[in-house]
Amino acid sequence: SAGTLANGSGSLAYTISGTPSSSGTANFTVNFGGQICTFSVSVNAPAPTLKCGEAYSVDWAGHQTPIASPNGFVGTYNGGTFSFPIKIPYSGGNGQPYGTQTVYSSPSGFGGIGLILQQGVFTNGSGSMDLTITGNIPAHNNNLYSSWVINIGGTSCTLSTVFMGK
Repeated sequence: SAGTLANGSGSLAYTISGTPSSSGTANFTVNFGGQICTFSVSVNAPAPTLKCGEAYSVDWAGHQTPIASPNGFVGTYNGGTFSFPIKIPYSGGNGQPYGTQTVYSSPSGFGGIGLILQQGVFTNGSGSMDLTITGNIPAHNNNLYSSWVINIGGTSCTLSTVFMGK
């Protein structure tokens, strides 16, 4: 029964709890009745929280402009190739690296507007990921809606924006 040592052999049960600050190996030492035992457990840090709804572009002067819906990119799009650097904030960074990734917008009938994530590391705490929206926008004088599903580092979010014609 719990709390009582039986004659002969048996086992001890321990509960390990908590949130690791990074991925790796957690090492433990147990001292019971003068006997010492060590063991290791692999742990994974929790996935960061991506904040696609707070995505923003940064112009050459460093000004930040929100781009997630209902905001968007305002301009006259006469067709052709474009490229916009953007940032997506995150919280709960865990020090883990992430690789380059390209996803394409839906609806996909607008020349394949791509969202390119640059390789980086989720810094511990809060930070932002560097991305580029690039592709061909057809000439139009109305609003062109696009969205991308981003899956990275064990977490995901959907970035939606609009290219607003003047």
